[in-house]
Amino acid sequence: MSAGVWAKLDALYILAAPDAQAARLNWISASYGLTEVNSPAFLANHGYTSDGATSYLRTGYIPGAGTLFQQNNASLGVYIGQNGRRGLAMGALSLPDYRGGHIARYAPEDGGYCACQLNETGITSVAHYSAFLDAGLVAASRGDAASVVRYKDGVTVEVGARASQAPPNLEFYLLAVNVGSPLVNGTDRIAAAFMGGALTAVEMGALHAALQTYLAAVGA
Repeated sequence: MSAGVWAKLDALYILAAPDAQAARLNWISASYGLTEVNSPAFLANHGYTSDGATSYLRTGYIPGAGTLFQQNNASLGVYIGQNGRRGLAMGALSLPDYRGGHIARYAPEDGGYCACQLNETGITSVAHYSAFLDAGLVAASRGDAASVVRYKDGVTVEVGARASQAPPNLEFYLLAVNVGSPLVNGTDRIAAAFMGGALTAVEMGALHAALQTYLAAVGA
């Protein structure tokens, strides 16, 4: 992948694959392959969808000493291929302080809320939540102890002043958020997702462009 993005990621999932077995592979390494829980629906060349109640994907990925994802050097993102009932898309949070990282998108009828949280405590909605409601790549990157950059489709939307906290010792989930048990409430279709070290604006743009090219080629 161009712009040095590949070397900065621990996991890259292209869920919009020809078959479910390929969709569950981590393109970066043999580690952190996806596992279906309660049969999330797979659509060839489009991705996975939860039933909005119990089905999701386990990643086997817990940030730690052996990962590129670190307290002050981290990124995560999810490509929403099609909006369903918006809700929790990915992540892991420790309770009761909601420490960790996750992506959540809620439509106006559900409170008009979006979180792109990354190694911080407490859940704060983004300032420009409407920018994240359409399908596409929703992502966040942290390159220091003081702030998180939030992106939509490879473009910076805002920079949030958020003090960093160590990531929780919890596995990341897709189509859900791990809070010690899975929280599942959305039915968006996920076409791709990633986790790893911090990405610059140029790198985030390159990642989005590469995903767009692939998804267009398969008709996602």
